[in-house]
Amino acid sequence: MYPLTHAYFMTYFAVLQRAERAVRALLPRRDSAASRALAILAASYAVAYAETFFMATDGLARYFWYRDRARMLGWGSLGYAAYFVAGLPMVRRVDGGGRRWTLGRTVREAAATCMAIQVLLEVWAKLAGPL
Repeated sequence: MYPLTHAYFMTYFAVLQRAERAVRALLPRRDSAASRALAILAASYAVAYAETFFMATDGLARYFWYRDRARMLGWGSLGYAAYFVAGLPMVRRVDGGGRRWTLGRTVREAAATCMAIQVLLEVWAKLAGPL
């Protein structure tokens, strides 16, 4: 499955961009920063929850399992959503700007996104505790 990770995440981010726009369309103040943040969080959590839910099947049980499935679906999905919460705004900037990025800007944006993911995961780990 590891070689397919890139394809999975590109698919997730393509779906997330559409889902985030759909969620924002439902919100009363769709252009506010709070609406954008809420839409990103909702779409990110939905994708993370769906993958967590559908990976916990009998067919994959010999590779991994969840000791407490309900806790993993709730809190674990929130931790997994950190990747999308931090990554979705960057993907949108890459795809939506119209101008090509320099290599330096790409490296800076990727490094900043990775750092944001790490910070979000640290906060999540402190809040969730051991799963």
